[in-house]
Amino acid sequence: MIPAKLQTRIQSLKQQRDRAMEEKALRQQQELAILSQKVLTEFSEKFTADFDAEIQSELGIELKTERVTTIFQINNVVAYAEFLLTDELEEIHAIAIHQVNSWWRIRYSYLVWSECHKRRESQEFLHIDSAYCSRVKAKSASEVLLLFLHGWQQLVKENTQKRQEESRRLEELAKKRQQEEEEHEVLRLKNEREQAELQQQWEEQAIAIKMEDARIRQQIAAELREAKSQEWQWQEGAIATLYKWTWCKGAYVCEDGETQFDYEYLWSDRDSLDEDGYVTGFKSVKQDGYSYRACACCQVKLILDVHKPVIERVQYSCWEDLPSIFRTPIFYEFPGIELYGDYDWQILELIAQEEMEMWYRQNSACSEIIAVGEEPLAWVKSLLENSKNLQV
Repeated sequence: MIPAKLQTRIQSLKQQRDRAMEEKALRQQQELAILSQKVLTEFSEKFTADFDAEIQSELGIELKTERVTTIFQINNVVAYAEFLLTDELEEIHAIAIHQVNSWWRIRYSYLVWSECHKRRESQEFLHIDSAYCSRVKAKSASEVLLLFLHGWQQLVKENTQKRQEESRRLEELAKKRQQEEEEHEVLRLKNEREQAELQQQWEEQAIAIKMEDARIRQQIAAELREAKSQEWQWQEGAIATLYKWTWCKGAYVCEDGETQFDYEYLWSDRDSLDEDGYVTGFKSVKQDGYSYRACACCQVKLILDVHKPVIERVQYSCWEDLPSIFRTPIFYEFPGIELYGDYDWQILELIAQEEMEMWYRQNSACSEIIAVGEEPLAWVKSLLENSKNLQV
């Protein structure tokens, strides 16, 4: 802790220093006020001598002072003249006229217009000296100021025109963009409307296709039921007695010296040769590209001692026992219809169903053939009918 007596001395010393600083600041203010008045008086005399009073009055020029600091002097005062001008945006700019040695300098804002609509925040200077006056053919600083005002006016006018042109350009661009957007919107609505119409057409076609298919399928089902009701039926007690003739066609010797025999067979309703030595029957041939049926009628002359025929007898008393070789499919033809599936993919998406890729439709140039069942071969059926007649 600092002793109380020292605290008192420190406080007294601080108060003395504060009073000295206040007196110094007051003295500096008085000196600056005197200096400002002196500088302003001298500047006013020189300014009035070089610039017309009418210009000063019309422009509302005010004489002002400002405090500046240089590397040689901390506190200094300079005087200048100031008046206000407006630009094309109605923004106010302070124009200052300073005296530099024996000539004048006008300080003004940068007004050059640019397409980015941003003005550079900087100051421009116009030096009024004898060389400049000679170059612009001005006789005095007042004439130079008038030329400056004329240049300012022209620049503002040019900027106004450029901004108006830019405004018109932007307005035309906005109108063009709006027109393009409207045209795009009209086109979008048109496309949506056309797409909706197409979708409706596809849906209507899909409904028509499904309805026509359902109607034709009902018609087919009804006709098939009628056809099946009239199918051939295996009569009770009817028996089909068939004979399988197998004989040797010939023999040949293999490379290893072994003799091989070639056999052939046919089906017949007889178990003996006729008076000419022939057996009449049916050989198995491939039908429909995938199944064999005993339907190829033929007569074969057999010599018992040469061909050594073997005769097997088989009997069938019901439909379930009859082999497929003695059966033939029954087909029913439906004229004027066809199965069709080559529709547009949009329609296929609407009518697609599981395990269904074809749909019936009317077509006078086509006909659809459908297998409705099976019946015995004609010669087997004849045997069954004869067998039934014999029983009666």
